[in-house]
Amino acid sequence: KDKLTEILRRCHYTGIFDAECLIGKDNEIYFLEINFRNSAWGYAYTYGGINLVYYWAKCMLEGPEGMKECKYRKEPFTAMSELADLSTIAHMPDVSYITWLRQFMECDCPYYYNKNDKLPFYHAMWYKFKTAIKHKILAALGKYKYSRH
Repeated sequence: KDKLTEILRRCHYTGIFDAECLIGKDNEIYFLEINFRNSAWGYAYTYGGINLVYYWAKCMLEGPEGMKECKYRKEPFTAMSELADLSTIAHMPDVSYITWLRQFMECDCPYYYNKNDKLPFYHAMWYKFKTAIKHKILAALGKYKYSRH
């Protein structure tokens, strides 16, 4: 936390951001990156009852007093960036598609799927499927090799 604060201070950054970390098999926390923007994870705040951009602006004008009226969801909930997760599990042998599907079905706050507007989710899934098939064909032809950063 102190190192992250120092990075933000050195950049003279004020605004909404997120920091991505990874918990290793050794249970250590490893810093990955800072996104100097309101990322997709901001949707979970909205689901939790917090308009992140509104309260950031309010606190910039009023200081910590700006959060006094904030009423947020008290009970815990699960959020899932389901398309990113689905792409990742193909490379994680310890997570099955059945486990992913169960977690997706139980998820309170999926980022793409909306039962009242399913078309964007289906379109994104179709695009992911087409891309995966294209990569498999190119790999079989020796013209594509998947690599992680």
